Amino acid sequence: MAEEVKRMPRMRTAAGILALIRKADPGTEVTEYHIRRLMKSGRVPVSRSGRKLLSDADKVIDLLAAGTEREVGP
Repeated sequence: MAEEVKRMPRMRTAAGILALIRKADPGTEVTEYHIRRLMKSGRVPVSRSGRKLLSDADKVIDLLAAGTEREVGP
């Protein structure tokens, strides 16, 4: 039986994640500030590397794609 290959996470800073998003969608409205807030709020797991916060870019992109349920005001 073949061994399962584990995917290496693409750990990036908020700026690095935004660069990946912009490469796929140059007209994106997602901002670096929004990504940083997701990371600092704990909505996506982060790892610290010195002063840098790193997160798996694919998990952040998946969260953005899924969206959040929220009531829209009148």
